[in-house]
Amino acid sequence: MSLAVVGSEMFSLGFDLIGVQDIFDADKNNAVQVMEDLISSKDFKLVIVEEQVMGYLPRFLWHRVVNNSHPLFVIIGPDAGNVLDEKVKRAVGADITGNRKGGIRDDGRKR
Repeated sequence: MSLAVVGSEMFSLGFDLIGVQDIFDADKNNAVQVMEDLISSKDFKLVIVEEQVMGYLPRFLWHRVVNNSHPLFVIIGPDAGNVLDEKVKRAVGADITGNRKGGIRDDGRKR
């Protein structure tokens, strides 16, 4: 599987250490160009994006990234789980993640 990573140098460092070769540094000055290039690229199946980069994108491009499936963009960050949960729900037509707001999960752990 061809994998790319987009984010700050600190975010990308761990991926670099495990051998990911296609790493794109992105900041507020170049995030739009980097993401547009990756959306139109046929070279990658999965693109891991630092959540902070998503904050640099205009709304229309943010929606293109979130709704894109080829390549699939996975946003990593403190609030990224919500976006991933929604993608899973859309893909399979049901909430299979077990992530419900608040309360106790069926297995007794806190949500």
